[in-house]
Amino acid sequence: MARKQKANFLKQHYDKLLVVASLLLLIGSLGALVSGTSAANRERGRFQDDLRRMKTDVRAEKLSGFTFDAATRLLENPYQMATGGTFLVAAERVACVQCRRPIRLDADECPYCRAEQPTGEVSEDWDSDGDGIPDAVETALGLNPRDPSDAEGDMDADGFTNLEEYQAKTDPADAGSHPPKFDFLRVSGIEVRKFPFVLKSHVESNNKVRFQFNRGNQSYMLLKGQTLGKTGYVLSDFSVKEEEVKVKGLSKPRKMKLATVTLVKDKDKLVLKEGDPPINGMFVVSFVCLKDAERTVYTAERGGSFEFEGEEFVLDGIDQKAGTADVTQKSSGRSWTVPKE
Repeated sequence: MARKQKANFLKQHYDKLLVVASLLLLIGSLGALVSGTSAANRERGRFQDDLRRMKTDVRAEKLSGFTFDAATRLLENPYQMATGGTFLVAAERVACVQCRRPIRLDADECPYCRAEQPTGEVSEDWDSDGDGIPDAVETALGLNPRDPSDAEGDMDADGFTNLEEYQAKTDPADAGSHPPKFDFLRVSGIEVRKFPFVLKSHVESNNKVRFQFNRGNQSYMLLKGQTLGKTGYVLSDFSVKEEEVKVKGLSKPRKMKLATVTLVKDKDKLVLKEGDPPINGMFVVSFVCLKDAERTVYTAERGGSFEFEGEEFVLDGIDQKAGTADVTQKSSGRSWTVPKE
């Protein structure tokens, strides 16, 4: 019965008890705050007493400026290592004009190769980074004269490097101005093919000798000095001799007159003998352009021609050992050697 009365009392006075508890907690917090403030005041008073007790008639010592002056001098004139030492100390250096090793900026002579270095004012063609483009040109183009990698860049994205455009005297900043693509032709292969014609027979009449050349079902009759079809080869010389020939079905050789002819085209010379199979003798060169992403192949026989970028080029000669070819641009007459890819 008493427990029930106590529970009813708590239910009836719950809010009052909560208010009382809150007030007690607040009074405790205020007491702690007052106590902390008093302790802080006491600490501040002790600190002020200590300041008043300190002596104030002692003058501060004057600091020496030697360290600052030494640091300033070192900044203006950085330490230079002796010749032959390592290069782990920061200092401004340039590349030797001959061996390209890093040397002191004020060196009159390279300590490695003894090459004399330029003095006085820098010439217009001076190239600090050795990338092939002079400093003055790089500065005008907005490139870095001390960064050799920008020579391989492509400012106008036309497929030609900045160095290639400088060498060709075109504008590296204008996509419409670039070197001719035929300057970047390369020989991709040299193939020796069989001459498609054979000397089938010859006919002597009226003090003239006619020679029959066959190519599959095609047949050509030529006299000396005439050209064989569209090959460009001219019958320049011939001889007719009696020889013993083995004939199938006969036990003894048979004497027959056989002709030998010489065909000439520019520097090429072919010797064909009557009745012999096709011979090797046609050189065909394949060209590609380094600036052609599709790698289109252009072919030509020696003495023949091929078209590239709307221009006609004649294949003048071939160096099989070096893998190069001599070509001539018909419109300008310019001739040069196309290198191997």
